[in-house]
Amino acid sequence: IQVYVKGQLEKKPIFTGGIPLEISPNETSVSQNMYFTASGFGLHGGSVGKNYSFNIEIKDDNGNPIDANIQKLIVEVSQAQKRAYATVQRLGTGKFKAEFVPFGPGDIIISVIYGTQTVIETTVTYNATVDPSQSSILDPIRNALVGQQNTFNIQCRSSTGEDLNSGGEKFDVACSGPSGGITGLAVRDQLNGKYTVRFTFQKPGTYKFFITLKGAEISGSPLEIDAR
Repeated sequence: IQVYVKGQLEKKPIFTGGIPLEISPNETSVSQNMYFTASGFGLHGGSVGKNYSFNIEIKDDNGNPIDANIQKLIVEVSQAQKRAYATVQRLGTGKFKAEFVPFGPGDIIISVIYGTQTVIETTVTYNATVDPSQSSILDPIRNALVGQQNTFNIQCRSSTGEDLNSGGEKFDVACSGPSGGITGLAVRDQLNGKYTVRFTFQKPGTYKFFITLKGAEISGSPLEIDAR
């Protein structure tokens, strides 16, 4: 996801939208537009109970980074009557990182404010904490061909069995079987609560996949597959 919003920064005494935008000695004084973009995993949503972050970039009309004043850059996180502020740190000229912890499950409004102007605002959905015992293999395969890429999918669920629809979890997948018999084992986050496990068998035999999340096995693990 990328949010693209155009703000204004102009030399005094010119006002924009009735709001005076002051220039501090640490800012670049320009008579052109400031372009704010935000991107990163924190704007995709996820499960509550952990930190999320996203990056903010500020550029001028020519695409050059603007050395903006970090003291005027505020990231507000709100949900219902709750409100908090993300931690903002400078990554480089015109580049910043915002980090926050969601209050709880539901829609959270993330607002990027520069000075007194809201330059970016978006709503992100965060789910209940994932429960490994409720998460499971969606399409367990039992047989596979040697030399062909194979896949199976994992669905994240909450403690009540509700399907979660965002990513960010870290699954550990280990496989036992013939020595050197498997290559390309990887887990891909689909960013919708589902994760795809990819692999290729190089030797025939029986393999077992052990899938864990936060140190606990998910439902359906270990998964046994015969390769031919």
